[in-house]
Amino acid sequence: MKYHAINPYFPLTVSLCLFAVSFFYPDSGWRTLVGEENLNFLNLQSLAFFLACVLLFVCGVAAVNHSGLRFSGSVVFYGESFSFERRPGILLLPVLLSVILVMTLYLLYLDYRVPGFVSYVFTGRGGEAKYLITSGELKFSTLQNVAVPVVAWAAYRYLDIKRKWGGSIPWVGAVLFLTVSIVIFVDVVTVARYALMPLFISLFVIFMKVSIFDNNKRSHLFVSLRFLLVLFLMIVSLFIVFSYLRGVKDVTGVFSMILGYGPVSFNRLAALLQGNLSFEYAGDFVYIVPEPFLTACRWLAGMAPVSGHDVWLSEFDSVAQSGLNGDFIWATTFGYIYDSIGYFSLVYFFFYGCLTAMFWKRFLSGRTSGIMFYCAIYFSIFFWFGFNYIVGFFVYYLLAYLLITVWEKTIDAICVGRQS
Repeated sequence: MKYHAINPYFPLTVSLCLFAVSFFYPDSGWRTLVGEENLNFLNLQSLAFFLACVLLFVCGVAAVNHSGLRFSGSVVFYGESFSFERRPGILLLPVLLSVILVMTLYLLYLDYRVPGFVSYVFTGRGGEAKYLITSGELKFSTLQNVAVPVVAWAAYRYLDIKRKWGGSIPWVGAVLFLTVSIVIFVDVVTVARYALMPLFISLFVIFMKVSIFDNNKRSHLFVSLRFLLVLFLMIVSLFIVFSYLRGVKDVTGVFSMILGYGPVSFNRLAALLQGNLSFEYAGDFVYIVPEPFLTACRWLAGMAPVSGHDVWLSEFDSVAQSGLNGDFIWATTFGYIYDSIGYFSLVYFFFYGCLTAMFWKRFLSGRTSGIMFYCAIYFSIFFWFGFNYIVGFFVYYLLAYLLITVWEKTIDAICVGRQS
């Protein structure tokens, strides 16, 4: 499979590397930095389960890729199904300007509700800013999650139109750059790594596919390695910056945070497999069924909906009660799924791979669903060491997909009407 840096197999290597760190890290040094026992140290049960899940995922991807099934639709995006390929402004500018307006209004709202809030993160009060949002005192933080797939879609369309038809599109490019900048600024102000990291990864995947790989018909391996190094340095730099903004300013503290938000997650997986840890809401399928389907199923069963905020808060207590450091709650995607359905997780990961390959094909053909959902799935795999991102944030991608699909079809109908 080409497209080495962005195909479905690459992002899982991140978890492979982080698992290896946790698996081989001596317990004594681990306790000093993290403040807990390294249950995953040379843990063969954890190793077997982890590798089995990865293998089943790979089998799922390969099964769809080699099945001959087509998921990319009967036509390619440009020139055959849509008529606005030579009018990028009418397609992209209204959407981009809408995002700019919404993000600007959100910044004004934040500063109105808490005077000076926008400057908190730049004066070492990032932890306080984070608390105001997670506690619910400040609303509308989900706007950023919808903006991520919308900006990703706009970037793909802009780069693809520019590549296929040649020439520059200065006004559209400038507005796109402004949109990306203001979304990043909002993410920084609200200390929203959960929105900033998917945005960076999505833009990386799209840039590599459209601007690099589609223009390079030879081997993609060395090109991938070069850009992956840049991505790695960027992610590490962002993590260090965010740690500093949240008040961690010494080298030991930053290193502890890097361990805590990476290899330490696999320690929680080991605790789950050993029965030392279990999350309160795991039996409610909150970690494996995305919204809005989860709420719909609970409504049909006559059950009350589950609050995402309550689920998040409960994880701190669950981890602390297990004897682990309660400051770090991520249990990896593997752990959350295992705590929900046990060893049926292996089946889950096989179908996870099948779904990934399906959207991978649609992404390569430029379908809107592929652009949005493959970027989300790619980041979700990249983030397996954290939590099940695609499940937790699916509803925002679904909303963005429905809005943009209606918009594309509307603009297409307008353009067709003008031509006739």
